[in-house]
Amino acid sequence: MSNIIWDKDKILGIDADCLQNIMSNMESYNRPDARIGVRLGTTGEGVRPNYEIVLSFAYSSSCKPHELIEDKYNDENLSPVFSLEKIKQILNGVAA
Repeated sequence: MSNIIWDKDKILGIDADCLQNIMSNMESYNRPDARIGVRLGTTGEGVRPNYEIVLSFAYSSSCKPHELIEDKYNDENLSPVFSLEKIKQILNGVAA
């Protein structure tokens, strides 16, 4: 089993249809009051990776936190979070 380290070149190597699906799914959750990111699977070949979309919201101290859904993925098999903006920068050749 491989242990993929996700960087610009590796992200650019994702199958184009898969990458478009990842971007579309991320954009479908994009909201002005949330930060959105994606964690990519670190096992396999990295061509059509499993992924987890991550949403972050900021709440004032008067709001109650939401219950978390049971983790479906093993954290050891996921990359750090890449923001939607970071993925777009990589695709546009802006990010290092």
